[in-house]
Amino acid sequence: MFPEAHDTKKRLEGDGFGHTEQPHQLHLQQEGLPPEANRPRVLIAEDHQSIGETYKMMLELEGYDVTLSSDGQDCVEAFNHIFKLTCLCHGQAEDSHPFEVVILDYHLPRKDGIEIVKHIQSVAPHQRIIVASSYPREVILRAAGDLDQSVELMTKPFDLEQFADTVSKRRTTETIGGNNKTCSAGRFQEQLVQ
Repeated sequence: MFPEAHDTKKRLEGDGFGHTEQPHQLHLQQEGLPPEANRPRVLIAEDHQSIGETYKMMLELEGYDVTLSSDGQDCVEAFNHIFKLTCLCHGQAEDSHPFEVVILDYHLPRKDGIEIVKHIQSVAPHQRIIVASSYPREVILRAAGDLDQSVELMTKPFDLEQFADTVSKRRTTETIGGNNKTCSAGRFQEQLVQ
């Protein structure tokens, strides 16, 4: 196989974080104009491959650039990588966050969802985070009790329309953790206004 063909094949197969490129995207990247440059980024950590791929496909149809990881440690590494790139390109602002939203399963190999939330909040406290899990709500509420900032909670099962609407902020969901500990998204927004 020619080296150029091998590089193209590797780019089409992905980078290990869920990114793959279509052939029409390769030309744009060679010119230094990545096609996802103007698309909002989403980071997903989901250890069930079929669920993660479904989320990814749904959000890409909605216009998002999606990074998918299958365990907690890979998610933290992907977040750190993009966060560093964002800071290098745009400077580190107090309210900076490299992703439109980070979506985490609660139970993940190598690092659970709440551990990931704590890490992200320590470096990017304004990063929007959704915990999407089938774990019992009470378990997640207890684990989220000492978070510095609130996060959103989606309890599985939910349909893909609800998922897409929540990610794009067309639908509100419950918020947990932070100063408010637990309240609906609407009530949380009212608390911010007061």
